[in-house]
Amino acid sequence: MIIDHLFQIEILRLKMSNFGIAFHNLLKRIHYPGINQYEPYNFDWFVYQTGLEPFLTWIINNLSDENFLTEDELTRFD
Repeated sequence: MIIDHLFQIEILRLKMSNFGIAFHNLLKRIHYPGINQYEPYNFDWFVYQTGLEPFLTWIINNLSDENFLTEDELTRFD
């Protein structure tokens, strides 16, 4: 029983670590303002939100800088 609990804690720790890094890298790729003031571990708490993991996994796997307008492209619509 204790080993199962420790195993679950380790799985959660790995998920947190991997998610924080992946989300931080995504924000850097899309040039999110101010991202350099954060570390990947700052986003680990997201995995604690029940039911949010599939949505966040989709975001990480599907969003890129191609999904956003550049400043130049944005001014063309003004």
